[in-house]
Amino acid sequence: MSTERNLSEEEVAGIAEALKTTMESNGAEPLREVQTYDLAHPAKLGSGHLKVVENLLRSVERPWTTGLGSLLGRQIVVSLDGVEQTRFSGFVASLISPVLIASLDMGTLGKAFLCIPGGLARELVNRACGAPAHSVSENSGFTRIERAIARRLLGRLVTAINHAWSAVAHIEAAVTDCVDSADDVRLGGDDSVIVVGYAAEAEDKRFRIDLAMSGDALNAVRDSLTMENILRASLGGTAKPDSQSGAIIESVSLEIAVELGSANVSVSDLAGLSVGDIIRLEQRVGDSILLRVQGEPMFYAYPGLWGPKMAVQIMNVCSEGAVSEQK
Repeated sequence: MSTERNLSEEEVAGIAEALKTTMESNGAEPLREVQTYDLAHPAKLGSGHLKVVENLLRSVERPWTTGLGSLLGRQIVVSLDGVEQTRFSGFVASLISPVLIASLDMGTLGKAFLCIPGGLARELVNRACGAPAHSVSENSGFTRIERAIARRLLGRLVTAINHAWSAVAHIEAAVTDCVDSADDVRLGGDDSVIVVGYAAEAEDKRFRIDLAMSGDALNAVRDSLTMENILRASLGGTAKPDSQSGAIIESVSLEIAVELGSANVSVSDLAGLSVGDIIRLEQRVGDSILLRVQGEPMFYAYPGLWGPKMAVQIMNVCSEGAVSEQK
């Protein structure tokens, strides 16, 4: 008879305490306190959620390219460089000084920070003041007046963030403060952040711009972070989308799958299948086939060829409840 059993919580706690006491008596680093983890509401967003955030915030590339180019008076190209989930303390420690950090109030999405490298921030401020772009050292700090100017300038970039999130949440983000020291920023609440990095490339330089958003706040709207919501927002209205909404739509990639047909087979027939066997589908030759977007039935189509590639031609839009009746 097996004597295996699961340890109780009290036994696990006792073992952990004994290990901690032994290690401390030996001069070892103390064990970090184990936090209770809620499996039903995990603290971290999944890769699917991060992909949605990436698709949403990729849409700021175009307005930021235009906006920064206008503010700097020269060409600069902004492109999304990656999305990661990390600890705020680690993110702040990774920032390279000098840096200008704008605190953002994003309403239901909590607090966020827009981090601009000192060289780029200095160039923006100098140009706004009518001074030569490099009249002051890039490594110098910013005065209170200069930070106020930067706050106003960066407010123009925040408008694009509001538009980007419009597919899943209505926010009116605003710049509340600007500081030039990472020691002066505090997140509050959970230490988790989602960091969206952008590369800003000019003729002679490449800058890194980071948008760090509260993971705790984004976790609260995790159910809205779906590709279906983005698609629904883009198809829901009859009005022509503005340039910002169009940028969101253009940046989103969705999986399209075509179902050739279906059939029911018995378990015994399935077990006896081998290479070369033929399965007869319920669909007849000439019937339309189902096209799914992100797993959801959306169109009926006819199969064919486009050059050397297989292709489908959209024939009709699926109506609710009609999929099961389609023959």
